Amino acid sequence: MWVGEIVAVDKKPLSWLHISDVHFSGLGSYDQNRLVSALLKSLPNLTLRFGKPDFVFFTGDVAKTGNRSEYAEASSFFDKLLSALELKRSRLLVVPGNHDVDRSQSNGLSREFQNRRAIDDLFNGKSVYHIEKRQNAFKTWYEEYFPGRKFPTNTTTYKIENFEEDGFLLEVWGLNSAALSFDDQDQGRLLLAQRCIDEAIGADNRPDLLRLALMHHPITWLSEVERSGVKATLNDNFDLLLHGHLHENEVEIAHGSSGQSVTVASGALYQGSQWPNVANFGKLTGNDLRISPIRYHETPREIWTADTSLFPDDPDYAGRFFITRKKRGTSTAVAGLEATSLSEILRSDRLSGGWQTNLLAAPSGKPIYTEPRLSRRGQSSVLEFDHERDSITVQEIIEDRKSYIIESRSEYGGSTLLGRLGTEIKMRGGAYFLGDARRMPNYKKKLQEEIFKSARGQDGPVTVLLDNVNLERDRKLISELGKIDDVLRVVAIATNRGLVPSAGMSLREVGLDFEELYLWTLSRAQIRELAESFFDTDDFELASSVTQKVYDDLLGLCIPLTPSNVVMYMKILFVDGSFIPLNRVDILQKFLLDSLRKPSDSFTGSFNYQNKIDLIASFARKMYDEKEGSFSVRSWIEFCDDYKARTLLGFDSNQILDEIVEAKIFGRNGNSIYFRYGFFYSFALGIALKDDDSGLEGFLADQNYTAVEDVLDVITALKPNDSRIMAALSRDLGAALSDFERQLVRKEFDPLSDALWAVDAKEEEQTWAPIAKAISDGPEEPKRIDSLKTSLLAEARTANQKVTIRKFMDLEYALVIIKQNLSEVLKNVNDVGRDTKVEAYELLLWCELCAFQIGTLFAPELAKSKLYRWGAMAFIDFDKAAKDLEPDSHEAISAVVLSLSRAVSLKTRQTLGFQKLGGIFAERAFRSVEVGFLEVVNFYHLIGARAEGWENAAEHLLAAAEPGSIYLWMMLHGVMDELKHDVVRMGDRAKLKRLVAYTRAKRAYATKRPTEQQISKHLQRMEKQELIG
Repeated sequence: MWVGEIVAVDKKPLSWLHISDVHFSGLGSYDQNRLVSALLKSLPNLTLRFGKPDFVFFTGDVAKTGNRSEYAEASSFFDKLLSALELKRSRLLVVPGNHDVDRSQSNGLSREFQNRRAIDDLFNGKSVYHIEKRQNAFKTWYEEYFPGRKFPTNTTTYKIENFEEDGFLLEVWGLNSAALSFDDQDQGRLLLAQRCIDEAIGADNRPDLLRLALMHHPITWLSEVERSGVKATLNDNFDLLLHGHLHENEVEIAHGSSGQSVTVASGALYQGSQWPNVANFGKLTGNDLRISPIRYHETPREIWTADTSLFPDDPDYAGRFFITRKKRGTSTAVAGLEATSLSEILRSDRLSGGWQTNLLAAPSGKPIYTEPRLSRRGQSSVLEFDHERDSITVQEIIEDRKSYIIESRSEYGGSTLLGRLGTEIKMRGGAYFLGDARRMPNYKKKLQEEIFKSARGQDGPVTVLLDNVNLERDRKLISELGKIDDVLRVVAIATNRGLVPSAGMSLREVGLDFEELYLWTLSRAQIRELAESFFDTDDFELASSVTQKVYDDLLGLCIPLTPSNVVMYMKILFVDGSFIPLNRVDILQKFLLDSLRKPSDSFTGSFNYQNKIDLIASFARKMYDEKEGSFSVRSWIEFCDDYKARTLLGFDSNQILDEIVEAKIFGRNGNSIYFRYGFFYSFALGIALKDDDSGLEGFLADQNYTAVEDVLDVITALKPNDSRIMAALSRDLGAALSDFERQLVRKEFDPLSDALWAVDAKEEEQTWAPIAKAISDGPEEPKRIDSLKTSLLAEARTANQKVTIRKFMDLEYALVIIKQNLSEVLKNVNDVGRDTKVEAYELLLWCELCAFQIGTLFAPELAKSKLYRWGAMAFIDFDKAAKDLEPDSHEAISAVVLSLSRAVSLKTRQTLGFQKLGGIFAERAFRSVEVGFLEVVNFYHLIGARAEGWENAAEHLLAAAEPGSIYLWMMLHGVMDELKHDVVRMGDRAKLKRLVAYTRAKRAYATKRPTEQQISKHLQRMEKQELIG
């Protein structure tokens, strides 16, 4: 097996002209001749602009029907092309396409293979009829035109030429993707045969050469039977892959489990003058790749020149890419190395283990990396994380001799982690073997042969690193590893693709002492580290802004904070080196645009990005109507057939499905296909409903938004002036709150209303005594609250003190779910009416009061427990507020209530305190004549949003508060929290400082409104004592 390394690229530039799909018919087509002649005439100007190429790569469809008579015209064209470029015939590299197949010879042949073994049996070393007979005309022309070159009929994979003698460290290979091309239904049915690739490249592992492959079809056209395996193998073994067939230019950088490769597609040189006719120039200098697309223009005169549509933002209209080269082969380890720094490991070329080529890159091309976040506890089950107790570092794993099973979700970086471990094990003088459990034998003898044949590093005991482990499937494999004497230990990545943990299964009986670990998503600190690296900045404010935006928005999208997801979002936010804030619907729109857009979208008549989005939206509506969570290929095809009949649009259903899967919008698990993330489904359904009045009205009337999250968020983001959604949600939430008040707690119940701000130990009783009394007296309906408490305390507690309440579930569900929807809608809407917005905001404030009231009523229990849950409301870690106090004492209960009030205020500030809503917050504040809990929450929103004139509204609320009230204390601490925030700008910081001085002066002088002199005095004192920076 192969593990790659980054190697230095030869400094001599390598340049080429990449053309494809000329379709010579042998009939001397006038239309074709004028396009081809225009290219030949344009070459002097093109080479002056892009440089004279060293090679010409032609990626298939020389002829039109694969008949011998068509190739004479091709010979004439290639002769003229090479003459114009002053190149020898050996510098022209050609592979066949589907039009180089004589389809009349396909009678009686089949290409339907159910498994890899059947494919391997076809390519058994003997001549394959599919190639020998059907590509005979191409073979005959090829071997006559290129004396000394052979076109093989027994394989799809062959080396065309090695150019070392010409001074280029370059090796060019051919991949015959047209070998099993039969008809116009080729997509998803073609084969390259894994066996052919393995046998061809297995004996040729030169690490210093640039290895380039030419093929006609894109990899996505291969059969599902072999596509993923062939794609990984090509990515592992070729640095550049050039293809044609799609009739459009494009570039893709592929990151696989073993490395990185760049795929470049050339459009058609000729497909008719009414269609785009394109090609491209390429140049590789060191690790810098430049692709310069060209295209044919018919008017005002026939000419080939730069294509400005593919890379419109580049001054030269070129695509620029940084590629990391892979080293194929072994390297000699340096014995005796002990501790190694991360910078050494990342910079190491000669000693690296190949995982570096899997790193994501910044716009500069620089690979970016952060150490994995490993824990002894599952991330989803941890309520209180103790870093010292629960964390484990890569260094600890390397220095320990234990075996580990590490549970990782898809795309969390498990494969990169194994490569990282292998690198350092080897650098420290040890030996390791890296394997994929899906392809490993599961009996001892064969395992020994494979491990010790491919182990890397020094002789001696080997650490086995296993990827893609399934504990149920691979139990025998792990057991056999435990029987091999020279296997020091095993570190395995168990990829969890479902809801059930992969780890947790006892493995003691297999002979290895495993410890279970979990690979977590990125922390906020790690996102900051990636932001600094990605944006290549030491600007603290910029890094803080990016970190907060990425962290909040991806969590808001319910997308896990994996390295790939974080960097994907940073790429979206990175425009000309500046950070652009977006809402989450905009994020997804931009991501889908970048993922689904093709260069051909700019051409009239193409099935473009918007068509694809509409198709996906219509399909999501079908899934919603039929209550489906996943679907099959057959279901997709049937839907597309109906869609085509209804819209009269033409497109290839299989090709579009492959594009959507490649774009990571759909995911696959065997025969099941599904929306990769829940918000992708919600986005598509929202698009489908936004212009369907009856569908939307039914969705609202049935409150289906409580079952399908975020749909209303999408619709209002796209139609921000539609007042129907705001009105419906306000009506539903108002009804739920009225039920809450009628059944449980009246709105006026406020346990902090009489509590005072204590300034010394003597006054502390003035804080907790009124709180305890308010809780003791309770609301108007004590029997109902007693009933609620009784049902709560009667529930059995789990080991982690979690309490489940089944009573009142409908009520709390309505409060939480409708509130969440209304919050998102309020952020999106624009012109729906001033009073409508303030009334909706008032309902949201009341919801926060409900959470505070429920927590207050359960304060004695919160003082004793890590977690309490009232339906969807979770109260976590409030026992810490009562630490060192008797849980049932008045002091403990009051401490919990104060902590709860601050927690509710801070939480809602994070979720709703947006600048766009600042006008609503200010309007609500100026309507206030006294201060209670609702006004404190309003105050937190004001100072968090900091919209124009926010300081005046905030000062109005401070003035309305009683000088000694606990709520004035809470507002002061809210301001202090903002001052600690790392993205407060200097102007706002000065205004926040004034609010601190205002509050202190009000408390010190016990006055309703302190004078400017009193405020100034406190400001001077604060600056002198350096209380606030």
